[in-house]
Amino acid sequence: MPLDNKHFLLCIKKDVINGVYSPNPLDHHMGYFLSKGIEGWLFIYPCYYTRGNILSLQKVTSTEITPLVNIPVVPLLGRYNKILELVILIYAKFKLIPRDVYVLVEDYTHVLLMCLFKIVGLVKTVHFHLRYYSPNAESLAGRIHLFFLSSAIYCASLVTAPTKRLLSQLDSLKLSSPAFHLPNAVPVEVFNKYKVSKSQRVTNQLVCVVSSVSSKYKLLDLLSAFNKLTKEVETAQLTIIGNTTADTHYYREVKEYIRVHDLKHLVHFTGFLETEKALSYIAHCWAAVALYNKTFDELVYTDAKKLREYAALGIPFITDAVTETSSELDSFNAGIVVTDLSELYIKMKEILGKTSLYDSLSSGCDAWAEQNDLYRIMDSILINTNK
Repeated sequence: MPLDNKHFLLCIKKDVINGVYSPNPLDHHMGYFLSKGIEGWLFIYPCYYTRGNILSLQKVTSTEITPLVNIPVVPLLGRYNKILELVILIYAKFKLIPRDVYVLVEDYTHVLLMCLFKIVGLVKTVHFHLRYYSPNAESLAGRIHLFFLSSAIYCASLVTAPTKRLLSQLDSLKLSSPAFHLPNAVPVEVFNKYKVSKSQRVTNQLVCVVSSVSSKYKLLDLLSAFNKLTKEVETAQLTIIGNTTADTHYYREVKEYIRVHDLKHLVHFTGFLETEKALSYIAHCWAAVALYNKTFDELVYTDAKKLREYAALGIPFITDAVTETSSELDSFNAGIVVTDLSELYIKMKEILGKTSLYDSLSSGCDAWAEQNDLYRIMDSILINTNK
């Protein structure tokens, strides 16, 4: 086994939406550690310090999750809630967590704290999964942020990045610790539990999963293409899964478009769904669509997890060329990439109507998912790290 640590600490960002934690690309890493017979702790902190979000520390074993700390954030404190995060981590390290711990974090302040522990021998491995990095900083606050972020990158035992674009930026830093590509991959064996046969999928049912109904995911462009599609495929249906309260102005625009074009009976919103319910719903759909707005850097520089989830469920999908993830699809025939949105409705029509194309894409999804299985990638990274 490439991982010789006896315990893990996973620190991830998750907001509470409708009483349920939002998903995080690192969620499945806990399953990876547990699959290796390693037990540990999960520290959850919010993306936004708003009412309803909490700071939570949990003990995790293969059979149960035991809450240890649950503290509501104080919205009035704003970013000063970060101090409370660090206090909880310090408490956990000295009171609960042994020295042989593998720490996986995505926040540079947590990295710096854990690196201090590593220097004095209280932590064995600090793995920094970097979501975004830009060497350009114009404001004083930006330069201070960049200084601490760069320090965390240099201090970590191991650095991973979700895209090769981001990894190339790390290569220019000439790090002493190894840096690897770790896409937002998913474990195939876990997704096989939700996967269904083609005969169990709802014909002509399209699905689009977003973190929130917002301009980030070009839903108005999707609806425009879907409106054209319905003129030729009258039984087509579209379900949009995602939080509808984050950008109420855009949501109203979307709803107005649906009203004006008389699509209310064809377009459905589920709101936010917890992961298990979302995966089960997606698995029974015929195909998926995912569009990304290139004006949002976090979409351009990150890895499109939803595409990997669709593939792991064997669901053919259509996407644009904004994310780096889309560049992987051609060699596996795992999805359709449109470079011009005027082609979108045509491709949607093809994926609904051409059986041979659909079957070929579904097989390509299976092959791509197997090639990018999370557990396989993590094993490879840790083997190379320990050489």
